Amino acid sequence: METGVSIAPRKLPLEEQQLILRAVFQPGSAGRDAAIAWLPHAEIDNMQFESLRLMPQLYERLCREEIAHPLLPRLKGLKKHAWSKNQLLFGRTSQAIAALRQEGIDVMVIKGMALVLGFYRDFSLRPMNDADLLVPTHHARRAIEILSHHGWTSEFEDPANPRRSAWAFQHEHAAHLFDSLRGLDLHWNLLACRIGPDADQDFWAASVEIGFGNQRFRILNPADQLLHIFVHGADLAPIRWIPDALVVLRSTPNLDWRRLLMQARKRNLTLVAGKALQQVQRDFADLVPSQVMTELRGSRVSVFERYECRQLAMPGIRSFECWLKTLCKFLRLSRGMNLDARLRLLPEFLCFLWNVANQRQLPAVFVHKAAKKIHNLFR
Repeated sequence: METGVSIAPRKLPLEEQQLILRAVFQPGSAGRDAAIAWLPHAEIDNMQFESLRLMPQLYERLCREEIAHPLLPRLKGLKKHAWSKNQLLFGRTSQAIAALRQEGIDVMVIKGMALVLGFYRDFSLRPMNDADLLVPTHHARRAIEILSHHGWTSEFEDPANPRRSAWAFQHEHAAHLFDSLRGLDLHWNLLACRIGPDADQDFWAASVEIGFGNQRFRILNPADQLLHIFVHGADLAPIRWIPDALVVLRSTPNLDWRRLLMQARKRNLTLVAGKALQQVQRDFADLVPSQVMTELRGSRVSVFERYECRQLAMPGIRSFECWLKTLCKFLRLSRGMNLDARLRLLPEFLCFLWNVANQRQLPAVFVHKAAKKIHNLFR
């Protein structure tokens, strides 16, 4: 594995966040001591949103350790708020799942709600802002039509550019749907970096069905779930994805590490998985077998994978990063195509990306966007 790609400082948890992570997840006296060390300096009103997400779990840890503190009622209130908000979200999402299943469409619950249902097993412990569902690629259009009849509207519905909605199924992996109360992300491919009708067959084949309450749901295999956490978390603050990874690892002592390695190599994600596991290993070395890290370091890494991982770790100018991510997305999308096919695909890809109805408008839009980014760069 490429060892020259370091973890950028902004991709590491802050000192306070590391203390919270240890307080919540470190077993025994190490976790208790971290909680006691954090409490005197806690400032809930000034805390970052990412850290607030861990307060329900921290409250549970303090209660288990019988640590008394004036802050406990406030933490309990945050836990209750997460429970009520997630209950409302779960109810609306269950309606969407039922509507799709009634029409014969398979549905998999992914991301936050899948973690709550399959691993946290408690609506109060893991705050969520929206829900995410995965349907087979060939059912994506029909699924959005069904959900539109139940009050959901797609972000790609644009009367001024009717072709954009059709292009979305070729150039995107998901669409954000919304109604008057809740948000729902409908995915037809699990990963934004691997799009296509056959991209998720092995994810579906290894998925598992779980019971929660009086309902049953399909979620990812734990090894695939962990890889999804790593990929989705590559562009997020570590305090957001590390807790999810730890919950999956702690609740799956017999995790299929061989499958995780196979899936990462198959999708050119060994660097992403390696950097994520390296961060987990910093404070929770017992959860990551040394043999797994050894195999990841010995994996062959393509030039493109090395480049893509490097730009994710790059702490540079945000507008420049945006161009790099766009380039990586197009290269992922057009993988396996010859140069002629890529040149034919590029204008349509840019039309979709920039919401342009006519390819003749692309030069003017490109110049405008480039000028704006250069202006922001110098400013």
